Amino acid sequence: MKNQFEIAGGTVLGTNHQRCGKNNQDAFLWQITEDAVVIVVADGCGSKPHSEVGAKIGSQLIVNEIITNLYENGFLDALGNDIATNNLWSLIERNVLEKIYALAHSMDRDLHAQAIADYFLFTMIGAIATKNKTIIFSLGDGAYIINGEVTQIGPFPDNAPPYLAYQLLDPQTLDIDQRLLHIKTKRIIETPEIKNLLIGTDGVCDLIRQSEKQIPGSQDQVGQINWFWENDKCFSNPDMIRRRLSMMNRQSLRIDEKKHLAKESGILPDDTTLVVMRQKKGGDKM
Repeated sequence: MKNQFEIAGGTVLGTNHQRCGKNNQDAFLWQITEDAVVIVVADGCGSKPHSEVGAKIGSQLIVNEIITNLYENGFLDALGNDIATNNLWSLIERNVLEKIYALAHSMDRDLHAQAIADYFLFTMIGAIATKNKTIIFSLGDGAYIINGEVTQIGPFPDNAPPYLAYQLLDPQTLDIDQRLLHIKTKRIIETPEIKNLLIGTDGVCDLIRQSEKQIPGSQDQVGQINWFWENDKCFSNPDMIRRRLSMMNRQSLRIDEKKHLAKESGILPDDTTLVVMRQKKGGDKM
């Protein structure tokens, strides 16, 4: 897989979080082995004080669990089979939740439920690509794009998506369908059919809608989302995607038509994070 695909990613703090002094609550991670590519993008619960912690830790745990189970438990060749894939999700959920519970319990033995709520609520969306099959999976909202076809997941009622760690809390305190609290397969596609793939948090949907807006302090438009997988610099410069997103969310001063000083604000209200993958030019064809 290392010779077949190239991958890049980046994230930016949303303007809504800038204004209220919050951190970027998104996280992303990927891992490439000889046999698989695993991508996870996580989005922390915006109403909780430290959910960027859970997003970062959670994405690491999920990627590690996927890689471990693909190799040690024989899921690499069975990926795409409904029963095998559902078993994979069950194993990953159980192992990740055990680790989250242990962390929260070590933080506060008496109030570990509060620690879970404050630190470990995050949505996830990701992809597993093997030589034969690619699976898109999610728990909560987000977006994915395969060969230019955009699919949005969510939004959920009252802008309240489900979180994996809700499984560790008292269900009587949660106004949510418990069936939503599990990782689900969203799409299965033959890996050789993938020319490009984008995985993103729900902020990517705002990014797509802003395509005709002008970048603050520039004459350039935001442009179409395909810029991120068609521009070679995104893959040759590890910081290019972050820089591009940051340009869209910078504040800039300009002189308006009445010769007054006007302030231009960033155009991405929510934290926005994306990972793109594309076939390497001249790479291996499986």
